[in-house]
Amino acid sequence: MKKVHLPPMIACWLFALWGVLGAQDPGHLNVYEATLECGGEPMLVVVSPLGMIAVVDRGEGVSFYSSDLVPIGTLPPRPRLRSSQRTFPVTGEPISLSRLDELRMETSSEDQSWHVITFPDEHQVEVSGDGIDPFRIGAFGARTGLFSRPQGVDIHGDQLFVADTSNHRIQVFTKSGVPLYRFGMHQLEPRQGEGRLHYPVSVTVARDGGRAFVAEPIEGRVQVFRARLPSDPPLTPAATWERADLPAHFGEHWAVNEEWLLISEPDAERISLYKIREGREPVRVSELGGIPGDRLGQFRNPGAIDVLPAGELRHPRFVVHDRGNQRWQVVEVLEQDGTLKFDRRILRVVSSVALPKVFFTEEWIVPATATTLSTDREGFVFVANLLQRVERRSLHGGVNESWNLTSPASLLCAGQVSVFCVVDGQRRRSPRQQFIHIPEEGPSLVSPPISLLGIDPAGIAQTPLGYVVVDRSAHRLVMLDPSGEFLHFIGSPGTGAGQFHHPRAVSVDQKNRIWVLDHGNHRGQVLDPEGNFLWAFGSKAYVKPILDAQAAARDPEAGKASSPVAPRRGEEE
Repeated sequence: MKKVHLPPMIACWLFALWGVLGAQDPGHLNVYEATLECGGEPMLVVVSPLGMIAVVDRGEGVSFYSSDLVPIGTLPPRPRLRSSQRTFPVTGEPISLSRLDELRMETSSEDQSWHVITFPDEHQVEVSGDGIDPFRIGAFGARTGLFSRPQGVDIHGDQLFVADTSNHRIQVFTKSGVPLYRFGMHQLEPRQGEGRLHYPVSVTVARDGGRAFVAEPIEGRVQVFRARLPSDPPLTPAATWERADLPAHFGEHWAVNEEWLLISEPDAERISLYKIREGREPVRVSELGGIPGDRLGQFRNPGAIDVLPAGELRHPRFVVHDRGNQRWQVVEVLEQDGTLKFDRRILRVVSSVALPKVFFTEEWIVPATATTLSTDREGFVFVANLLQRVERRSLHGGVNESWNLTSPASLLCAGQVSVFCVVDGQRRRSPRQQFIHIPEEGPSLVSPPISLLGIDPAGIAQTPLGYVVVDRSAHRLVMLDPSGEFLHFIGSPGTGAGQFHHPRAVSVDQKNRIWVLDHGNHRGQVLDPEGNFLWAFGSKAYVKPILDAQAAARDPEAGKASSPVAPRRGEEE
């Protein structure tokens, strides 16, 4: 039989129509049932044939639940080996623990007749198997059949379930790649849940097909969905409405200078430029990207950013790691006409430097993806990659020096030396955080005090008092003196002023104010040099708790009357 190939645009529209028409069919797993509040960062769910449920967190601790979703016990974390497997005594299900720290995931049907692999940075899912020519589903986008960083996958019968992470939903496909339906929407308010999803990374379908379990590590929970019954009310119009593009999200990286804030938005495949205003919300004045591609000014999963030293430059420049295209692009900010109107012409690409796509070792091939980068005062770029190595590269891409470390998590080039904050390969189970100073004569290690053991570093910046380190999992900042000695903590979990939810990047501006990218709360916060809250900006729903508290402090009666405001259509997070 001759194969028929449809043009991609026509195929996407047919897939979208199919998804909308099928979204309300009875029996689909799209009805919210319950939430398992797991704590930690649940990454995977395993369900036994008898319905016993095991939830595995990032640290490889395991929580067990009965088929009635009642907690029945836990297993403590245990150190991870790259190729180890562990069998859960209650469920009898072996899983590869190496899956828990890797974006790309794969699964096979029980009879091994078909096999699925996700490619998050390429926004695609590959299907292969017996009698199936390998093919890929999807591209970047928000419509049915498209993805934004798909991660977890599961197979039930002839259906494929995909955790479409940055679209905050689960999509379901046939064996041939045709979309059937989807469920889940982005939560509108902090910690909302109840069917609203927030960066789901895995989906697991019970053996009997009656439930789907969706893990959301950033929220510390697993949401349970059941099959739709004829007696259930129809889906709301919002549940079937598709955005024409992706909403703006603060990603995990940004960079600040005296005038500008540049933010990576990998969900939307772009970088956004904000004009800094004293004591007020920065104004978004330009962007680059928005349509994935490999041309200059286009991005695929933009990541780490840093400010290049001013030197004799006429205009400010930033270096942006274009992860999906394995390169970095140097971006220049041109002068404005004095207004704060949006203008794409303000940003332009000055140069693009190709980076190696993979590193070959004796045992495996490692993607050359940078986990973080920073520039020194001479314009060299320090890049930490997944090969546990830090490289000092010129702006032209050539390697000047390199150091083999353990698992470099964040780094900073500051003052006379370069400072790296490192967490070892055992992650937080047996941590060894270190500050590594790299002067001209080579690296030396400075161990931190014992009180720092167990932090989960995600960013570091230099302050007049020493250093500030983001402790991502504890939702706080750690203040250190210039020698790395502990001073005090700043912040706590929450949505209020000076509270954080999975913070990521941190920067210090020329006035020594601390800028914190409050990633899980979709906002930024600005603190004074001592760590006191100054102002916040970003998503209205996530900034509102701060504004309400400030209004209540000024007028307690007005604060009592305040009520949550749901974003209008088109303003959703």
